[in-house]
Amino acid sequence: MTTEHIATAGNTPEVSNPDELETALDEFTLLVGPHASDTNIQVKRGKLHVAGNGYLRPVHHPTTEAEHRDPYADPDWKEFTEKVTPHINTPLKIRTVAHTKFRWKPGAEVLTLSPDGTLTRLKLGETEEQVLVE
Repeated sequence: MTTEHIATAGNTPEVSNPDELETALDEFTLLVGPHASDTNIQVKRGKLHVAGNGYLRPVHHPTTEAEHRDPYADPDWKEFTEKVTPHINTPLKIRTVAHTKFRWKPGAEVLTLSPDGTLTRLKLGETEEQVLVE
């Protein structure tokens, strides 16, 4: 049996309106993976801290039981960017590295969310792509 190991860290950008940003983040399940519950995303002393053991995949919390969504489903990038960008003063960069005991090639990506709402993803060995937030 193989175990996937994931490490995620952010660059702690400065934020405006920390309380509003925390409320916005509470609307999402942000990270998924075998140890995602060990992940810490919070606003402390005017900075957004992201660290833990999961992939960033923001999925809006369901408002009713009938709306239950699989956290591995398509992430809600549009809602996430709309909620977060008004509060960040500098780009948010989240780096994720994952491997499965090196049985398969390791994976790595850097997600960058700019204050203007642009979200880009750079994956290991690939060119940078803009994540569609339509």
